[in-house]
Amino acid sequence: MKINKQLNLVVPCEDGDELIYIHSSPISTEVFEKYHRVIAKAFSVIYSEGLNVISAPRVAAMVLREVAEDMGRLDDVNNGLLNEIKRLSNVSILESNGWVSLPLDIAEKRGLIEPETMQEAMNKIVFFILCSSMHTGKQKVAMLEAMAGLWAVALTLSNATEYNKSLPILTEAENSAAA
Repeated sequence: MKINKQLNLVVPCEDGDELIYIHSSPISTEVFEKYHRVIAKAFSVIYSEGLNVISAPRVAAMVLREVAEDMGRLDDVNNGLLNEIKRLSNVSILESNGWVSLPLDIAEKRGLIEPETMQEAMNKIVFFILCSSMHTGKQKVAMLEAMAGLWAVALTLSNATEYNKSLPILTEAENSAAA
């Protein structure tokens, strides 16, 4: 059996009193090739220190930054890899006219996401990126499914637009008996 699914991650977040969804896609081969040593070392640190699918999604972005700093690449990783991860992530926010989707970095810059929510989401997304980049085949699917089960995130084959369209819209029921 050949597994070549392009799995995407959806992180539901309670942001204040609202529920938002952050949809993230894996990085491209080109981005992986540029940052492969930082990604591989962060991945290795996570596993060598006993961090796994239970704890790593809580700290993965911090581990990635620590590894990048140790390698003298923190600015490059912040401005390149982490910005690319944000570019590949979209936030769905429910507004009065339905779900609106915008890039994660724009939502962050506009202050539409609380800093704690952003940090929590980025840690989960970075763990997803590390697993998507370093694991292959069935191992990748199994690891991401374990993450999804433990961290209340979802895996989807849908892109951000398709996923956004699948979100429920709560509207007042129309009264067909009214004249």
